[in-house]
Amino acid sequence: MSYELWDTDSGNRIASFPTEGAASRYVQSLVAKFGRSALSGLSLGEFNERTQRMRRVASGVRLATFADAINPVRVGVIELTASGKPVPTAAKRRTSTRSKSGPRERV
Repeated sequence: MSYELWDTDSGNRIASFPTEGAASRYVQSLVAKFGRSALSGLSLGEFNERTQRMRRVASGVRLATFADAINPVRVGVIELTASGKPVPTAAKRRTSTRSKSGPRERV
């Protein structure tokens, strides 16, 4: 399977990606450079090489929602989606303050 981004107005293929993650990162880069409105005339499809069929994944501004679900953007310790909303994250693991060399002896 591969993923193809199409310009729905002109009918031209813009790019092809080997994975869903690669396609989502490209969509996020478009949003970062040009804003969500740049997605209005675009459509992403999943192409099955075996059957030679295309299945639409997302179109227009819904591409940003697709990209957010596949590849949340990390900023510092807070995860943000491409639309700027925080993503719930798992609680941080507690770390031990004990020295790796073991407890110290009293003298």
